[in-house]
Amino acid sequence: MQVKSSALLAAALLAGGTPASAQTASFHTLTDTQREFTNLNVETTRGFVWSAVDYWIYGLNTNASQIVLHSDYDGKVDERWQTIANPVSIAEWRNDTLLVVGAGTHALAFHDRNSGQIYALVPLRSEPADIVVDPDLDLAYVSCQGVNEVLVVDLNGAKVIETISVPAERPRFLYFDAGAPGSQDNRVYVAPFASGNNSLTAAPAAGRRPDHGFGQEIVRVIDLDGTGYALPDHDLFEIDSTSGASTIQPVLRRAGTLLTAHGRHPSGSYWMLNVESHNKDATRITEPSINGIFASNRVSIGAPAASNPLPQPAAIDIDDTTPGGPTRTYSASTSLAFPWSVAFHGSGIALVSASMSDRIGVFDALGARLTPFDIQLPAGSIPRHLQFDPILGSHVIVHCWGTSELRIYPPLSQTPFAVLSLGEDPAPAPIRAGREIWYDADRSLHGRTSCNTCHPAGKTDFLSWSLSNAPHDHKDAMVTQSLLSIEDTFPYHWRGENDLLAFNDAFTNLLGGAQKLTTGPNSEFDSFQAFVFSLQAYANPLEVVERVVSDTVGGPGVATLGQNLYVNQPSFANRSCNACHTLPTTTNSDFNLGEITFLPSQTTLEVAHLREMTHRDQVAIPGPINVPGLPNLPLVPRSGTGLTHAGGTPNLAFAMGNFALTPTQRDDVAAFVRQIDSGLSPAAHAAILIDPQSQANAAWVQSTLELQSRKRWIDLVAFGMYPTPQGALVTARWFHDPATGRYVSNAPAQFPTNLTTSALASLAGGGGPMQSLVFLGVPPSNGRRFALDPDFDQLIDGAEPTNVLNSAWDSDSDNDTWPDGYEVANASSPSNPLSVPSDATPPTLQGSGSGGAFVPDLVTQSVAKFFATTSEEARIEVTFSAPGLPTRTYRSTSGFATVHTIVLQGLEPSPIGGARWYTASFRAIDRAGNSTPLPLPTATFKSTEVINSPTGVLQPTFIVRSFTGQANPNVPAGVLEVNNAALRIENRDWGAAAAAPTLSGRTIAAQVLTRPASTGVWSVSSTFTSTDTIAPAFNVFGVLVNPALPFLILPAPYLLSSPTNALGDTTLSFRVTGLSTGDQVKLRIFAILDQTASSPLTFFDLSLGAYQMPATQAEARELRFTY
Repeated sequence: MQVKSSALLAAALLAGGTPASAQTASFHTLTDTQREFTNLNVETTRGFVWSAVDYWIYGLNTNASQIVLHSDYDGKVDERWQTIANPVSIAEWRNDTLLVVGAGTHALAFHDRNSGQIYALVPLRSEPADIVVDPDLDLAYVSCQGVNEVLVVDLNGAKVIETISVPAERPRFLYFDAGAPGSQDNRVYVAPFASGNNSLTAAPAAGRRPDHGFGQEIVRVIDLDGTGYALPDHDLFEIDSTSGASTIQPVLRRAGTLLTAHGRHPSGSYWMLNVESHNKDATRITEPSINGIFASNRVSIGAPAASNPLPQPAAIDIDDTTPGGPTRTYSASTSLAFPWSVAFHGSGIALVSASMSDRIGVFDALGARLTPFDIQLPAGSIPRHLQFDPILGSHVIVHCWGTSELRIYPPLSQTPFAVLSLGEDPAPAPIRAGREIWYDADRSLHGRTSCNTCHPAGKTDFLSWSLSNAPHDHKDAMVTQSLLSIEDTFPYHWRGENDLLAFNDAFTNLLGGAQKLTTGPNSEFDSFQAFVFSLQAYANPLEVVERVVSDTVGGPGVATLGQNLYVNQPSFANRSCNACHTLPTTTNSDFNLGEITFLPSQTTLEVAHLREMTHRDQVAIPGPINVPGLPNLPLVPRSGTGLTHAGGTPNLAFAMGNFALTPTQRDDVAAFVRQIDSGLSPAAHAAILIDPQSQANAAWVQSTLELQSRKRWIDLVAFGMYPTPQGALVTARWFHDPATGRYVSNAPAQFPTNLTTSALASLAGGGGPMQSLVFLGVPPSNGRRFALDPDFDQLIDGAEPTNVLNSAWDSDSDNDTWPDGYEVANASSPSNPLSVPSDATPPTLQGSGSGGAFVPDLVTQSVAKFFATTSEEARIEVTFSAPGLPTRTYRSTSGFATVHTIVLQGLEPSPIGGARWYTASFRAIDRAGNSTPLPLPTATFKSTEVINSPTGVLQPTFIVRSFTGQANPNVPAGVLEVNNAALRIENRDWGAAAAAPTLSGRTIAAQVLTRPASTGVWSVSSTFTSTDTIAPAFNVFGVLVNPALPFLILPAPYLLSSPTNALGDTTLSFRVTGLSTGDQVKLRIFAILDQTASSPLTFFDLSLGAYQMPATQAEARELRFTY
């Protein structure tokens, strides 16, 4: 296990990034997301300190970046202290210091626990998550998920002294085990959050043709349990720092798939909370068969030991209401979905917070549920950290991340003793509502799962799943994709067949819930979309803080050369990497040959983006060789999944072997890809402290942070404790205005304003009034909210009403639904709920280009992205269209704002050698309903040209442009008949160009499916009749299949059209009998084929990949009828 000294990392850790060397280059192109609230969705790990010194409670408001002090239990806030961005964990040290780990700011802040003053700041690595303190050695341990490390911090010296590499993915929760008095048996335990579950994905054994008669799965999930081969699957690591350099070793395995809190029970056993995913269940490989049963919420109890083999703890399904019975039973009223935190009482009782159930479960010492004593929390609480009180150990306090409060419960009570506010959540209301939906397991069968189960925090579980929507749409195993920063990478799924609305079906089909989300303006789905599209990926942990390509990181290889090769060097099908993985989003949103599987619905895949590569670029370990029942795999990803849609490629070094480059060039390109920008600058995580001894740090602020602020890559803010004339210390904040280069104060009448960097830094100089000052980067357009207007009501602190208690921390002081700033701007009183704003002024709207023009930030084949600002808070609507295509509408769903990122989805590409020009009209609507006056501002832009994919080189590709048909009303009872349903195909690559392949002579292959109302189960009809050809089977023959073989991968019979004409037109007819009221019938296209022989009926093998189903609009893929 790698443990290295961090003395040489001081410069690298400066402000949370890696310093650039002299060998750097600007990125080819970059993009950002400009919004006033950037949602890193930081899930609080350790959310409060309940001090044993004076019983004071210090709670974290993670979204507002504040420490909130409650010295008693009356609910009134005693102090609010600014801290670094998105604090995720807090700990106490030496009875005088609060240690705060930032997840937005990658740093550890030392706060004086009496004044709130930050007196030291230690830069950390990517995505810090948890902290524990060894008081005997004065060491702190901080887990950093983004780089699979635990940092050891010397608290007396305020510096990182060791970096411990954890050989597993995303180490998160820590536990300090003090052992006996003294330091010699002190241990720290860390669990990887994304542990995996001893499963792989692989194709069947070599030599078999999976496309003919070998089942539906081309790549399948392989359960390695009991096979004679196993992945490491190490789930708990022990760190020992008692004898000099720290050591790390695994001590438990196979505890669960997603690992949360863990710790030693008073009995001596070790408890690990976890979610166990059931992707290996071969009986559940379709959405109908899964139906809400795809994960178990568990506690695993064992005894850690560095033995060989490692011990495996016993797992308890904590949702099972009849433990020990012949079958497991579940109830939504008692489920503990996604257990998060555990607290032990000296009596042996344990409490577990369920982050997706709004419930605290009570357990005995053996892990058995004591359900009658469970504590039900208010809806939307999303409980995180919980703890028994540090003096009597009788009361329990729980951090409710969703409702931004701390709740204290007496023993065995359902009624809180106290509810302590953590302050307002600055997230816009639709995003907060969408977050509640995301984490709400009550929308699933038995209340055990939610979207978050497979996409924890919006990311990925690093597992491959067989989620075929058979019999409608067959596909094989694919890895869960992260949903962070996906808005500008449309369309979605590995195949690109979906928009976000298509996932609404998952609430009933996959989660097994009672109903889908409501749709339409201001609906549940609008809130869900607002939340998902708000999710922002962290900056690439391997990218340098200067946001340039650097040869110091990403190696082996020379990244600056790699970028040039990536952009310009033909390396695959005579194209460069950038032709498909187009910068800055790293996808052109086009469709390409995924693999020649002869499963038509899977041959076409979308070009996947390359963001968030770090954890998918896995360590390769020896795989199974000559193991009975397993394919031979020389090397496999350490956690089970790596790159590509199936996850079988261990890392970039392997993936680069597919490209026509020299070995050196492959290393160079890989070095560049490893540091590709995520859409957020590393400087947005940067922080630096200035005090009398570090005034020189101001030069770095100017050269790095101010430079990026002027480029609008980040916003730059500063804060510290400022003395009042009476001697009290209060928080002062400043925002760097990139237009003037000056820092403006949140309260100009109280604090100095309009300052240069050196003038501001001098406030914390030897003769200045402040002891210290923290400068930090925050995501672009977030600075005004962070520094000037923390309650986000459009009034800076100094302009807030003085006659309203805490108005600077309350966006709606009189609770009349109108933000305070809106009332002040429109002749209304923010302290009088009966006053009503008078607003008849429409908002003005300005684009991102010079002179206010609406110039796209980027355009791909499917997406156009714009930035805009409005004169007041407004929401945006855009209509856009191209000749011959229907008009589409964009409507912002994330609430009212003044800074907007507008992403238009659903463009169609320009054909090869042609141009598809779009015109967009922009409109802003304010809170009063006033709208931008006519004429509306417009923009004209061209979608990028389609890339003629390798599929198109081997075989022309087609979409179905239109598919319409009506049921014949003049038929007997129980019959549904559709005659001559009209269908038109089109070549998407070439459009109407002379080089376009002919549209005539193509055969449309379809299936007729039925769904009886009595069963609700779809199946392929074998009894329909038709005037067209009904084929019980056909052969394929050609380039890859020789001699001819029967096509068996999809169930027969098949409905085949007559050949298309020169315009690509043909028809399909069918008749189904024996129907009852409510039965459904579907006609679904699955292939566009080229016939090579009629007896026996044979089609060209490569034409099985000609139908680009994902590129076909959903309404043209099938016809559906209800009898």
